[in-house]
Formats: sequence, C-alpha cells, structure tokens
Amino acid sequence: QRRVHGDCRCPSFSSSSAVAVMGLLLWVWTVAGVFSFLALIVSCHQMYRHVTNYHRPVLQRKIMGILWMVPIYAISSWLSLRFVNEAIYLDMIRDCYEAYVIYLFLALMVAYIGHSDQDHEYTNEDKVLKVLEIKTSIAHPWPFSYCFRPLRCDRSFLRACKAGTLQFVVLKPATALMGIFLEWRGVLDEGHMRWDRGYLYLSIVRNFSVTLSMYFLVLFYMSTKEALTPYKPVPKFLCIKSVLFFSFWQSVAIAILVKLDIIHEAGAYTTENVSVSIQNVLICFEMFLAALAHTYAFSYKEFEVGGMQAKRRPLLRDVFDVSDVLADFNEISPVVLPTGFQPKVVAVKSRDERATKRQTEEYTRLV
Repeated sequence: QRRVHGDCRCPSFSSSSAVAVMGLLLWVWTVAGVFSFLALIVSCHQMYRHVTNYHRPVLQRKIMGILWMVPIYAISSWLSLRFVNEAIYLDMIRDCYEAYVIYLFLALMVAYIGHSDQDHEYTNEDKVLKVLEIKTSIAHPWPFSYCFRPLRCDRSFLRACKAGTLQFVVLKPATALMGIFLEWRGVLDEGHMRWDRGYLYLSIVRNFSVTLSMYFLVLFYMSTKEALTPYKPVPKFLCIKSVLFFSFWQSVAIAILVKLDIIHEAGAYTTENVSVSIQNVLICFEMFLAALAHTYAFSYKEFEVGGMQAKRRPLLRDVFDVSDVLADFNEISPVVLPTGFQPKVVAVKSRDERATKRQTEEYTRLV
C-alpha cells in the first residue's frame, strides 16, 4: 500500500516502524543537543575570558562577534531538528550571520593593522594605507593572474575589499528571503538540483557571492601578509573557512545522495525534511570542534595584561554593534544608510590630499 504526500508517493509504515523511526530521531536529536550544549559552553567560556580581559575593544568586539558564530550555528541547527517545518526560518538566521562573520574577519584584519596603543576604540585606516602603499601592487592568484592586471594597493583597493565582502552580507539575506518566498509558492524544492526549481539558482548565486567574498579576503591578506604575521591570521581564517567549506560541500553531497535515492523519506518526514535534518545534525557535531579550534585561534591570552582589570565590560550592544558595517557600506554604496558612527580618527585622505596638506603647512610655517 502507498499513501500520497502532495506530489510525492511515499511508502506507508506500520505502527512499529513508525515508533522505531521516532525513537531513532529522538536519539539523534539528543546526541546532537549534547554536542551543541558542549559547543555553547566552550564558546561562552571563551567569550567570558575576553570580557574579563577587555582591554582592546576595537579588536575584541570583532573577535567576540566571530565567536558568536558557534552558538548561533549550534542552537539554530539543533532547534531545526525539533521544529522541522520551521527549519527554513532558523537556517536563514544562521546563514545571514555567516555572511556577517566574513565581513567581521576583514574588519578584524584591518583593525589589527590600524589599531593604536593610545586609542583602543577606533581603527586608523591611514596606517592600513601606509602598509598597502609599501606593497604598491598585488597580482591576482593563479589562474586569474593571466586574465586580470595586478591591483594597485591604495585606497581604491581597500574599498574593493570591503565591497567584495559586503556584497555577500547583502546577497545572503536577500537569497534567504527569496528562498522563503519560493518555499511558500512551492517551487523551492530544497536539496534538489532541478532546472525548474529555485534551489539550483539560489545555490549558484550564493556560491558565487561567497567565493567572491573569500577571494577578496585572500587578496587583502596577500597584500598585508607581513604586517599581519604577528597576529596569526591563518588559523583564524581556517576556522571561518572550514565552517563554510564543510557546510557547503555537505549540502552538495547530500543533494547528490538525494538524487541517487540513497536519502529518502522516513516515516512522516519527507525527503527534504531528512536531507535538511542530516545537514543540521552534522553542523551540531562540527560546532563543537569549531568551538575548540576557536579557543586557540581567537585566544583571550593575547589581550591579558598582568594584574590589570578590564577597563569596562562589553554589553551585547557593543558586541553586536553594526555601526562599523554601516559606515563601510555607506563608504562604498551610493545609498547612504543612517548610522550614529562618529569615528575619532579623521577620515583617510588620498595621497594627493596629504601632499597638499603638507605643502600648506610648510607654506604657513615659512610665512
């Protein structure tokens, strides 16, 4: 006998089979919850140590924003296993924060170079430009070096790096909202690479966008490698890249298994429910490993000052402060968004403007 679920015909299960499936799902949900809880404990402890050693807000508020990635990923993935029909909304929160973390990593690298021992609140991009000007130009990685000319390391290059990461911050939520709309219209078919469904096209846009953002991160690192070496950026980059890498290729592998009918419906769970749940279970396990890696890559120990208490404790408003991203967005976009961002450091001037300023000061001194 067979029963119909929408357009799909699924095999019916006996009551004993249904009980066995529900028991297995409960066991998986519990184990995933244990790993999510452990990841949450490790990450919260790491953030607490940053709070008690909060001496460089310009750096640590970005680090803590990155550290929040693990709790957000772990909790949203675990809840998605329980509330299967609402998983698309919970996954949207996770995916949007993923885009924000990529921007935070670029902002962190800029802050490492531009922070000052006198001012721990703001980044002086003038120092970043001086480092870039030493490099003069940067060649594209192979094989793009055969297609594009070397980029000049100046103000426009820094703006291009910001634009390359911020486009993902904009496109990822936009595609997530589009996915919700397509799901509502019944034409998303998540996990299925079909030409007549929206999931394929959304995946292409997302993957192109994230690849472009990571490419500009690599370009910025290549142009400032010497200046960033003391801050060990490679482990930090690998922590972020690994989360994106595994989540993407897992989804591809799961889609292939669905296509081969290896992954299929189970009890009341449709094939789409099962594929999304497998992805969320894997993320719960991986977030525990990511939390352990973060304790090394984003350690609080580099901010310890012997016997000195932190000047102030960061509030959630400080950790989730988006004034920096709004300011950078306004810098590269013709559309100006409202922001209360008022930097203490004067905006960076171009090379010609700085030369004109020096000439004016010299003329004033002579007069």
